[in-house]
Amino acid sequence: MSLSSVVRKFIEKEELFLESAALLCAVSGGRDSMVMLDILRTLGYQVEVAHINYMLRGDDSMEDEAFVTRYCRLHKLTLHTRRLSKEETKRLEEGNLQEKARDIRYDWFDDLLPITTCDVVCIAHHKGDVAETFLLHALRGAGSNGLKSIQHSSGYIRRPLLYTHPKDIKGYASDHEVLFRDDLSNFTNKYDRNYIRNTTISSLQERWPSAIDKLTDASANISNDLNLLNFLIHQEKPKWIAQSTIETKLGPLAQLRSHEQGQVLGYHMIKNFGFNYKVVKQILSPTTTQGAIFNSEDHIACLHNDYLLIRKRSERSDGIIIISSIEETHLSTGTLLISKVNTQVDGKTDKTEFIKSDSVKWPLKIRTWQEGDKIKPLGMDGKSKKVSDILIDQKVSYFEKEEQLVLLDNTDEIIWLIGRKLSETFRYNTQTQEYLKLEYFPSV
Repeated sequence: MSLSSVVRKFIEKEELFLESAALLCAVSGGRDSMVMLDILRTLGYQVEVAHINYMLRGDDSMEDEAFVTRYCRLHKLTLHTRRLSKEETKRLEEGNLQEKARDIRYDWFDDLLPITTCDVVCIAHHKGDVAETFLLHALRGAGSNGLKSIQHSSGYIRRPLLYTHPKDIKGYASDHEVLFRDDLSNFTNKYDRNYIRNTTISSLQERWPSAIDKLTDASANISNDLNLLNFLIHQEKPKWIAQSTIETKLGPLAQLRSHEQGQVLGYHMIKNFGFNYKVVKQILSPTTTQGAIFNSEDHIACLHNDYLLIRKRSERSDGIIIISSIEETHLSTGTLLISKVNTQVDGKTDKTEFIKSDSVKWPLKIRTWQEGDKIKPLGMDGKSKKVSDILIDQKVSYFEKEEQLVLLDNTDEIIWLIGRKLSETFRYNTQTQEYLKLEYFPSV
């Protein structure tokens, strides 16, 4: 069976796209992408071409672009090109070039696809890429998620050559006289992927000629096992995870520690927050202390009362909110409503307090508490107590501590440790005629 027929059969079996679909083909000018373009074009699909010039190889980069441009003119194909600026190219060379180039490429596809008539973007990944990725991730110590196979469909991305062997692509190019350009940087071993392709896989194929097929099969098997694992984890999640609009709660941790597969379960429960196995092991260690903090790139977690509390990372704001009059004030953690009342005082709770109206010196201020803050809590005969000590006494979590707000008057005396303690200085008495009602409605 010809490679064109194999590709068409694969497209139909996996329902990659309809025959009527318009395809945006990512084409570098190299053999793989030129073969993909030739096959899809000759199979009768409506295609457009996207070529990105990273400006990394001087004249060679420009000649690649010129080559793709000539091909598109010859076959009357719409071509979309992008050249990186000098600043972009310089940033590209700082760090992991191949990963940065991929990010730039996919970001461009995000912007480009909606302004074309195309339905999907086709990428020329094949079995060789699957095998390389498998080995590269294995050498980096990846888990099953990193070792799973490249997907033939992901969002708007389609990979019609994914289960094609590189030798078949090479054969097609020779048989059909498909012109292409070699990127000479692919023959150097400076980059890890090139080293694996040029040395490791070549050596493996000398001993095991079917090495690429076997590595592809292994990656596909891990994908299937991972699908089953994810299904079982999804069934387990309600037992261990509680979510609100503010945070995710994992636990009880004591039960998870005693579970035969506790560490594996814990990892799969919170891996999407950026935490790895090493962190999960620390979280579940019986020697880890209450209040311990764990950080990922985007999230922060803390141990509190046998649970792990996880929130998206945000910068603490120490800005001051000025309240000039009776009003409703929206805060990052909820809403504060101040109103005047002169009826009998009732409904007092931690979230609702009453103070003497004439004891307040306006304007009022709200800010997060700071080290050294003190308040004169009710019942302490006018003695002051550190806010930090009150929070410790109440055993608040790290997140509650970070977000705790105080209400002050214009002399900077704390009126209310919001939602927790009222100052003796501002309390009402039997002679009070007019009150300020303070109501705090925390976000759910």
